[in-house]
Amino acid sequence: MNPPAKNKHYYFENNKIAPTAEEWLEGAKQIPGSWWPDYTKWLEQFGGEKKAARITFGNSKYKKKWKLLPACMSKKKQHLSSINN
Repeated sequence: MNPPAKNKHYYFENNKIAPTAEEWLEGAKQIPGSWWPDYTKWLEQFGGEKKAARITFGNSKYKKKWKLLPACMSKKKQHLSSINN
C-alpha cells in the first residue's frame, strides 16, 4: 500500500445511485491520487477534541493486560537505537 503522497493510484467518485455497479462506474469520475485525504477531512466533522495519547492503560473496571509497547515494538526500538548510535 502506497502512502497518499506517492500519488500512484486513483479512485472513482459518483454521487448518483445506479442500479448496477457497472452503470455507477460508467457515470463515475476518475480522480488521481488517494481517497484517504478526502476521507480524513470528511471524518473530522464527526470527531471531538484532540487529546494526547494515554501513557497508561486500564482503569478500575478494565485492568491493564499489556505493557505499553508490545515486545516486538520494544525489540525494534532497541534495534533502531543500536543502529543510530
